[in-house]
Amino acid sequence: MDGKGKALDNVYGERLWRSIKIREHLYQML
Repeated sequence: MDGKGKALDNVYGERLWRSIKIREHLYQML
């Protein structure tokens, strides 16, 4: 795997993780 692909993968993982965390937080507020 090259550096560019890894960086892209990181961005997607970060976004996915953040959306999951936000969703969890919203559920806890309800």
